[in-house]
Amino acid sequence: MFKPDKGEFINETTFITSTHAVKEMQVEVICEKQEFICASTDGLEKVAIRLSDWKPFSPFFKPLEEYLHETVNPKEDKYLTEFLNSERLNSRTDDDKTLLLCLFDRE
Repeated sequence: MFKPDKGEFINETTFITSTHAVKEMQVEVICEKQEFICASTDGLEKVAIRLSDWKPFSPFFKPLEEYLHETVNPKEDKYLTEFLNSERLNSRTDDDKTLLLCLFDRE
């Protein structure tokens, strides 16, 4: 997990098309197979990361992983949309919230 580059200004973004994108990019290669991967925008930072040690907050990620294991077709299910738009989540963040979830199927 990478600590976000807070930049000089709040909500500053380095776009992949910018001339200095490669210099700003953070990359880590993990050789072991990963079963579950989650990427998100910074709007979920406060609820997904334990800021004291910058580790993933398991109670946030575990239900998402379980959801992918249990759901036949997540594209047609409204769970994620309802979760991202829920009052409970919205009360803890005031920024955009986007998730990319991946479950590696070993079968």
